[in-house]
Amino acid sequence: SKSPGQALPPLKAIGQIFKTYILAEGEDGLYIIDQHAAHELCRFAKLQKKVKETNQPGQMLEPPITLQLTPAATVKLMDQITALEDLGFVIEKFGTNTFLLRSVPVGVLPGTEKKILEDFLEDGLSLAKDRLLKLIACHGAIKAGDVLAEQEIQKLLDELQGTARPYTCPHGRPAVVRLDHSRLARYFHRTLP
Repeated sequence: SKSPGQALPPLKAIGQIFKTYILAEGEDGLYIIDQHAAHELCRFAKLQKKVKETNQPGQMLEPPITLQLTPAATVKLMDQITALEDLGFVIEKFGTNTFLLRSVPVGVLPGTEKKILEDFLEDGLSLAKDRLLKLIACHGAIKAGDVLAEQEIQKLLDELQGTARPYTCPHGRPAVVRLDHSRLARYFHRTLP
């Protein structure tokens, strides 16, 4: 049987259930895919590749975003400002506890910039690039509850197929569950040819 470290076979979309899971058929069984975890995983893999390939970690914001921070968050930010710049955030002081966010890391979706920076600072963990990429991947991913069109489902399946580790999301949660042919046959007391 396949180890979860392997790539997925070609998958044919069957549909979406509970606005959370995608059902798909592979040559070796039924695949049940968590749409958020799977999309997060695809985004994370893409971001890692992008960061590796470009020397430019940031994308400029026009116009810049104004950040109002608490005094505690300001201290944290000032403390980490060079580390943040290495990751693609360009932040300029704009008065007491106020900053201008001029650039964000590649892959950050419009509207999620502030939240990603706040979550990242709140983390209090070391400002590791992987941790940041996970946040960016998560904040731009399809959520549970999102209704997906047929094309979106197929696009996600195709992307998932291209990833090296499709079974687990960046946070370590399962993204794909496979019920193989023989297990399905056992459920229905069928003998496989």
